Amino acid sequence: MSLLKRVWNISDRIDIWLTNKFGLNAKQKLLEMKVDACCAGTEEALNEALGLNAYYSKDYTITKNMVLNFAEATGDLNPIHFDEDFAKQTRFKGCIVHGMLTAGLVSASLTDHYGNGTIYVSQNLTFERPVRVGDSVRVTFTGEVRNEKTKFTSLYVKVFVKDKLVLHGTAVIIND
Repeated sequence: MSLLKRVWNISDRIDIWLTNKFGLNAKQKLLEMKVDACCAGTEEALNEALGLNAYYSKDYTITKNMVLNFAEATGDLNPIHFDEDFAKQTRFKGCIVHGMLTAGLVSASLTDHYGNGTIYVSQNLTFERPVRVGDSVRVTFTGEVRNEKTKFTSLYVKVFVKDKLVLHGTAVIIND
């Protein structure tokens, strides 16, 4: 992972921690903490120090049926998802799964973890690598910050195929 990507990845997690610990104004005062943390050691050590280790993990296997059903529901019939001959001519060298299908597994995981009635309010996602039919993806959550007054919860989301990060970002939910 490039230094710039690592800084931004760490930045998201530190923002969640700072908001939880000190409120929104603390982010400005402690901005230099992001750079120091980036250079301080391993990602695992940083997560441990900030209390941001994964507290939820669920595996899904992507099937052709899932891709077909997603395309039917959304109308996204881009040939990159279905036409192997077309897809071989692209930078991906083969068919890839809809990115939002993978993001949809985050939504399903939120309900699985937080329960029925959970509302997905917002997301900020970055797609790092393609997902393909047959891949086993692991959805993880870290860094939960809950506002008891509003019942909003912010968390950091990562999705992996094997040990490769394919999607990450932040999610905000309402869970009474």
